[in-house]
Amino acid sequence: MPSQHGKVAKQPASKRILLTGINSLVGHSLFEQMRNDHIMINAEPKCKPHKFLATIIGKHEATVPVPSPHAITVIDVNKKPKTFAKGVLTSDIVVVDLLSGTDLEEAELIIKLLRQPANEALYPAKQQTLILISTALVWSKTPGADSTQYKDSDFLKRTPTPKFQHLKNLENLAMSAAKSNKCLRVHIVCSGMPYGNGESNEVFYEFFRRAWLSLHPDLAALPVIGKGCNYLPTIHVSDLARCVRLLVEETPGQKFCPPQK
Repeated sequence: MPSQHGKVAKQPASKRILLTGINSLVGHSLFEQMRNDHIMINAEPKCKPHKFLATIIGKHEATVPVPSPHAITVIDVNKKPKTFAKGVLTSDIVVVDLLSGTDLEEAELIIKLLRQPANEALYPAKQQTLILISTALVWSKTPGADSTQYKDSDFLKRTPTPKFQHLKNLENLAMSAAKSNKCLRVHIVCSGMPYGNGESNEVFYEFFRRAWLSLHPDLAALPVIGKGCNYLPTIHVSDLARCVRLLVEETPGQKFCPPQK
């Protein structure tokens, strides 16, 4: 569409986007939110399709299919480590999903690769965005976690249980990466438990199953955790993916074509 000054609006640039765990519920939703190949034909001016790279999670292969190889390129650090490193260093946007079972060593490697400024002899220096999708449970033992509303500036106070200590370490590593690499912009998304689109992640499967079979005398009551006063932070995978997309669009220099409704 021409602008008010009679000039054609600048065509959005094609982005190289790396998603970890593309065959998880979160990864699949991220891909559907960020892709633009399905609207490029009707867009004016036409949008170039984004190029997607991804890793896969073995445990989800039977429940969430991997998108067509025509739409996405799967990279594997164990099979082709040099290709994997090139994929990370040449991507404009890297989304590391820690919620869906992404290998933590793989996530750490991605952050460490981005931590160092690109070797301009091999890859031209450019602005990159790293988004780390972590969990609200990293804050679970923080003083006042039951009643306090935290701000971004409170991230140094967060205290996890031992189970989630490694996720906190990865968050700290990602935040420090932006200090080492001035071309890297880092965002940490503190997410609740993702659900939706089939419940194959089994977050609420048992609750829904018992509710459906509630007429059975042995399944009439839903399970109660602790005293039953827990507040469980949750988010639908489509809403989480939309939040990540909007976060990327707010980053200077990044603009996506609007998703098809």
